Amino acid sequence: MKITIETFIKDYKEKDDNWKWFFTAIVMGIVSIILFITLIINYINKEGKFLIDVKAINYVKSIENNFLDNFFKFITNFGDPLSIIIMTVIVVAFLFTKTMKKEAIFFLSNIVGVWLFNELLKHTFKRTRPIEKIIIAKGYSFPSGHSMACMAFSIMIIYLIFLYVKNLKLVYIISILALLFSIIIGVSRIYLRVHFFTDVLTGWFASVFWVSINIAAHRIYCYKNIM
Repeated sequence: MKITIETFIKDYKEKDDNWKWFFTAIVMGIVSIILFITLIINYINKEGKFLIDVKAINYVKSIENNFLDNFFKFITNFGDPLSIIIMTVIVVAFLFTKTMKKEAIFFLSNIVGVWLFNELLKHTFKRTRPIEKIIIAKGYSFPSGHSMACMAFSIMIIYLIFLYVKNLKLVYIISILALLFSIIIGVSRIYLRVHFFTDVLTGWFASVFWVSINIAAHRIYCYKNIM
């Protein structure tokens, strides 16, 4: 078995110029699913009552002011379903114009998939949202849909630009901005008290896991002749 694995790795690295993404995705997937399961187990054992959630809510209350209220109310709109749909349509349309049909379908299926994954988790745990919300939010709380969708969107953007954009400086700038986008969306949900801290954290872990396994599968699909 050891020789078979070593042979596979050697052969794969020779045929796929982007082999690092496959192994990075595997590692990210393993780490994120461990963290995700750990949070789920703790959620069940603690019946959804985390001390860190209380501390997070008390902290955002202590720094609450009109400027931050308006800032995060504006920012959180970019994580709304309509915003994600519009951004996804723009990306998919752009990929189609570049005759990258498979990449467009791959991107779209990941965004749709992470949304369905989030809905499944929400209706499984049925956690109610924090009581003292700054804005109106409907539906269940755990995990955060905004956090899951935005993190998936950001990682997919980073993955594709690393594959097809040659200007590394531009790649790094876009990657950093994409990650900051997903992080600040998650923070906005905590500040506005429509989600608990663990809702956002679990959403990030679930999203990273979902996208990671799909990226790994995408690498194998693109270079299936190595199997």
